Amino acid sequence: MKFSYFLRFVTIFNALLFVSCQQKKKVDFIIQDANIYTLNSKNEIVQCMAVLNNSIIALGSNEVVLKEFMSDSIISLKGKFVYPAFIDAHAHFFGLASFLGECNLYSCKSIGEVIQKLKIFRKNHPDKKWLIGRGWDQNLFDNKQFPTKEALDSVFPDIPVCLTRVDGHAVWTNSKAIEVAKITSDTKIDGGKILLNEKGQTSGIFIDNATTLIEKYIPPKSITEIIQLLKEAEALCFKHKVHTVHDAGLELWQIRLLDSLIESGYLKIRIYAMALLNPENLNYFSQHGFIDKPNFKVKAFKIYADGALGSRGALLKQPYNDWKDKKYYGLSLISYDSLKKVLQVLYEKKLSGLHTCYW
Repeated sequence: MKFSYFLRFVTIFNALLFVSCQQKKKVDFIIQDANIYTLNSKNEIVQCMAVLNNSIIALGSNEVVLKEFMSDSIISLKGKFVYPAFIDAHAHFFGLASFLGECNLYSCKSIGEVIQKLKIFRKNHPDKKWLIGRGWDQNLFDNKQFPTKEALDSVFPDIPVCLTRVDGHAVWTNSKAIEVAKITSDTKIDGGKILLNEKGQTSGIFIDNATTLIEKYIPPKSITEIIQLLKEAEALCFKHKVHTVHDAGLELWQIRLLDSLIESGYLKIRIYAMALLNPENLNYFSQHGFIDKPNFKVKAFKIYADGALGSRGALLKQPYNDWKDKKYYGLSLISYDSLKKVLQVLYEKKLSGLHTCYW
């Protein structure tokens, strides 16, 4: 008789347990015993989260979440921290990808260190037709003066060299690159400056729009190489917990390529891109409107109004006090009248998203 009562109790208990489990919603995984930063309006920190189909569907204490949800995968973080993935609100994802295939000159403290890194890069990439690098900053050098072409000519006389400054607003080149681009001391360009030396010859430094005089001669990377570099750039972002980037200024072909790679699932990163203001982009988006997909959006134009301080292109109210020309105020990359007309067109076409770059 006692055994019969016990058996009945076990049966009822299991039935209640089964019903209880059936009432709980099954999710992909649950994280518990954590310090989870919600970044909600109250900036709450909670213990537990439930995740289903790559979405967080519940946050709260262990008791509250586990009462409502169940999973075959419950992870205890034992007090460790959980943060939302970071969003870089002004980045150059496509630029990062290109940079990964170039010589890294960031943090070089001298011209000698730049040369040494270029030598190593050249040795490792003997097939390159141009020697391309990025990241130099004359403010880190002892004399804080712009470098000259002679420093590059002495080591790389036979291959064109183009080195982009840390801010992207100036390039440092050698004589071979200047020769290929057919630039002389008389060459002029609106919104750009070609620095000359004491003899009135090109010094090797090109600022803002003048950089295009050199860059248009650099052999383009193949689409296969670009796609591989984009994947490497994504991996680097994910490594540093950056899962969304605002890519500030892209050509139409770059936009189309990113759109296709994200649409196909090859790239998982989320991108909010800004279209560079040029006739091709303006014509395309005037006809088709902005792109607004879950993981890829193009909802703004980027307009460069002036240059950057470090490369002496930022437009100032007072002249630069460290410039030999005491009446040099910087560079205006678009006139007031042109800017006004562009804004009117964007407004009329309902393309009101805008990011104007004032440094």
